[in-house]
Amino acid sequence: MGHEPRGTSGTAVTVIVVVAVLAGLLVLGLLVLGLGAFFLVRSEARQVQQAVMAEQEAMSRLESARAEAERARRGPADLAAGTAGEACLVVTVDRASHLAVDGQVLTRDQLRQQISAAQDRGGPAVSVVIEAAEEAPFKAVADVQTLCHELGVRSVEMRLAPAAEETAEEPGEAP
Repeated sequence: MGHEPRGTSGTAVTVIVVVAVLAGLLVLGLLVLGLGAFFLVRSEARQVQQAVMAEQEAMSRLESARAEAERARRGPADLAAGTAGEACLVVTVDRASHLAVDGQVLTRDQLRQQISAAQDRGGPAVSVVIEAAEEAPFKAVADVQTLCHELGVRSVEMRLAPAAEETAEEPGEAP
């Protein structure tokens, strides 16, 4: 007699501790897995957002390039007149220092009248584009710039004129 069954309560406690530890590890594993998934999704969302922003920026640059190409395609007279309400006068200077507007050869005084008339119609928003032949004397181009400055033209643009035949017509006065 004196023999009692031993260890049932100790074994039960061990099983409970092992089950509790396993349950804790399972909960901890699910928590880590959930946090990992959260940060992964968040990271992917940020990457998608950056890709969308980059695509929108690229589309904006493409639209700007298309608009610029369209303005260039329309020709020199429309290029500077692209802004709303702005009148544009294209003055060509050939290698013989002849000045012309819309193919009509003008003297310096006639050009002054043309610019003044455009300012009367368009106000201060008149712009002048000077298209100079490659061989045009610098002095002739500078004279047109000075004239524009004297008349208060705010926008004066210079560019190389496309190769064309020289005008046979000469003005009444020297430029």
